[in-house]
Amino acid sequence: MKIRYLQLGFIIALVLVFLASCGGESLKEGDDSGGDVGTVQVAAVAVEADSTTIDPEASTSVTAFVYNSSGGPVSGVDVVFTLSNPVLAYITNTSTSDSNGEATATFTARTLPGEVEITATAESVSSDPETIFILDETEPQSITLEATPDTVIVEGTSTVTATVLGDGGADVPNGTTVTFTVDDDSYGTVTASSVTNSNKATATFEAGNNPGQVEITARSGTAVSDPVTITIEQAPAAFIEFVSAEPSLIAIAGTGGTEISTIQFRVTDSNGNPLQNVTVLFEIHDGLNGGEYIDPSGDGTPGEIEVSSSSDGIAQCALHSGTVAGPVTITGTIFDGVDPLMTVRSSVVSIGGGVPSERRFSVAAETLNLPGLQINGRETDITAYLADRFGNYNILDGTVVSFVTELGLTVDSSSATADQSGTATVAIKTQGYGPQDVIPLSWETDLIDYVDTTYGYSTTNHPRDGLCSVLVYTRGEEHFDDTNANGVYDDLPTPEPFLDTLPDPFCDYNDNESHDDGSTDPYEQYISADGSGVYNGTLNGVWDSIDADKMLFRNFKILVTGSPVIRSDTATFNIPNGGSEAITVIVCDRNLNPLTPGSTITITTDAGKVSGRNDYTFPNSSVIGPDMDGHLGLIEFPFIISDSDPEEDKQESATITVEVSWEGDTYSLLILGNVDYTAP
Repeated sequence: MKIRYLQLGFIIALVLVFLASCGGESLKEGDDSGGDVGTVQVAAVAVEADSTTIDPEASTSVTAFVYNSSGGPVSGVDVVFTLSNPVLAYITNTSTSDSNGEATATFTARTLPGEVEITATAESVSSDPETIFILDETEPQSITLEATPDTVIVEGTSTVTATVLGDGGADVPNGTTVTFTVDDDSYGTVTASSVTNSNKATATFEAGNNPGQVEITARSGTAVSDPVTITIEQAPAAFIEFVSAEPSLIAIAGTGGTEISTIQFRVTDSNGNPLQNVTVLFEIHDGLNGGEYIDPSGDGTPGEIEVSSSSDGIAQCALHSGTVAGPVTITGTIFDGVDPLMTVRSSVVSIGGGVPSERRFSVAAETLNLPGLQINGRETDITAYLADRFGNYNILDGTVVSFVTELGLTVDSSSATADQSGTATVAIKTQGYGPQDVIPLSWETDLIDYVDTTYGYSTTNHPRDGLCSVLVYTRGEEHFDDTNANGVYDDLPTPEPFLDTLPDPFCDYNDNESHDDGSTDPYEQYISADGSGVYNGTLNGVWDSIDADKMLFRNFKILVTGSPVIRSDTATFNIPNGGSEAITVIVCDRNLNPLTPGSTITITTDAGKVSGRNDYTFPNSSVIGPDMDGHLGLIEFPFIISDSDPEEDKQESATITVEVSWEGDTYSLLILGNVDYTAP
């Protein structure tokens, strides 16, 4: 394991210069060995992780190195490890340095990606932070660009499509931001940014009045595409331009939505005057082979049709959807005699499934921790996000989503209608009593015992007593792998793989992902999908569509919490001259959960110095557990009280103040002791 010698050597050099200026009298005999302690015991601390890049839910060992002023190791010293963001990870709070001056801890990532800084503190000396990166397996790794068409006339347009993939070609989340840039804006402009839908993000390039070539590049996260080149040409004597595709989103054939989009082009002369009776050849490009067509005549060429322009220069065709979802474009071509004169491409028409898919259904809330154990009427919005199996969301405009809450929360409407963005939002608020009390898991029982033993706080409450479920459900279809890409589920000759899900939605009070009938944990409300009034919790082994009244559901968790409980692991302290002591306080609500977002903790002293986790703001999070150590990382706050002036040996009383701000009120805990203490 490497040690940061340059940084550490610089610190030690400064200490030695200071000691030399004092004649070296502050070192006791035997300090050269590093085993004895001088007036200033700890001179430097460094911290290092075995791995600075880890996967979600993975762990790595972290080592702190404690040195005295001679550069020797200091043993037997309490070292406190603190994290910049305990919502992303947790770590062993306190360790003691061994004979090599090393103190070890275990860092464990939670489920979300991000950066976390680790700081080690011994006595009043803190290390520089070590940063650990928690990976997101779906972070963009590659981007490929395509311009359609790649040749336009001046003032023409082209659709630029970015295909964004994660590590190993994995999907990236819908809504991943992609930015587009053009190398020379004198040739035109491009949409500044877009978001992914089924790994694709589109932008529109609008050419200026100058012919030439332009390069467009896309970026998402750290991934950057190779540029795509678009050629801009002068306009011909007669030309065709794309007018509209209405609507731009149509439903798969047979799903009950709008299945036809009208595509219009305009033919004009060089002065912009409309030309009548000009033959325009319409052709489907980038088709999906799902039976979509523009020629209903049945002449064997469903993907192309010739139409004459009207008196206003308009030529149009009707695009009929098929059984496969995805993007479709139409080209319009005019001819100089028998030779093509000019071809223009329409904007993208999206064919969507029109049915919510199990794998495309998620829920989010603005505030994840509400003070409902003390305050009624505190509100937040909760939103369901819907998309069909192909990732289309605006096709689901009008889909009904229903909401049911556990005790402790109420909802302003039992249902909401999805808008054109595929989202349905309702307001929930705190009201009445807290969530249902549930049987503790083994780690929660261990936590209760630990808090009683360490802090003298006796309770039977535990973290999951504060988790409140919001049941969100809608009608849709189970996910399946469309292995033959025909847009429908096939059971023969071989059933396509699918995700079998429970028939009846239920409000999961005890968070065990199964329905409870009240015989042990509380009775859980459910919705009878078949109308029988009897709960059905049996997987049926067949793929269910919306035609089978399939219900999709999620249990979204809101943390309902109360006012602060503040306890310390010690009632007093006595710090000898030049010494220190590690103290830990716990700040939580009555269920041992973190306080509401924006609540703060400040730990100060009127004599000596405090270092460590002594200034903290609770984040917007409903994270608990997943075990006792992980949960303590959210509510325990270790710090070190040390003598701030070892040169002066004068005992004075000291008061450590732990001040907590919660929902406009201030709560305090005082710990009384002495600094420069001399035993009687």
